[in-house]
Amino acid sequence: MEESSKGGMENLEAQWKKFRLSEEERLVVDVGEEIEGDVRECGERSIIGKICMERTIGREILAVTMGKIWRISKPAEFREVGDNKFVITFQSLNDKRRVLDGRPWLFDNHLFALKAFEVYSQPNEWKFDSEWFWIQIHNLPMFCMTKEKGRVIGESLGNLIDVDVPSDGIGWGEFLRVRVEIPLKRAVVRGRWIKVNGANV
Repeated sequence: MEESSKGGMENLEAQWKKFRLSEEERLVVDVGEEIEGDVRECGERSIIGKICMERTIGREILAVTMGKIWRISKPAEFREVGDNKFVITFQSLNDKRRVLDGRPWLFDNHLFALKAFEVYSQPNEWKFDSEWFWIQIHNLPMFCMTKEKGRVIGESLGNLIDVDVPSDGIGWGEFLRVRVEIPLKRAVVRGRWIKVNGANV
């Protein structure tokens, strides 16, 4: 089965190399770089998302379900762009910000990965290879439960977004929470050694 699939791909690649555009088809249409006002305003209220599952989900079901989960002030418009990918346009910037800030989200126990809208890119170029996650760090020495120490630990896990501590920067409690952007194809680490006074704890 694998050999057959490989042979099919090689055959397709060989055919693609033979493909040539006609003189007329090679014409380049310059559309300029300016973004119309309506498009810009709509893009500012939009995000893009992908449901990470095999089964295809219709936009109507998704719009109703996520509207209830997100508790947004007015219904958002979902546009399908293929492969469980959607452009989601909100009626207010506040709703958009709340949804992005509330990540990660699930649909039917599958990750619904979200990103800022990319006005200059094509949907087939959109990569949903990472997402923001809140991670709880347990059993830390009390002096480590601060914004600064949380930053150091969080950066060892991925791209640090935030450290959840009060305004005084001290997060004394059961655990320290950090928000990190993590690649989806990499497992989250189960733990970390930290060095305190020359000893690993």
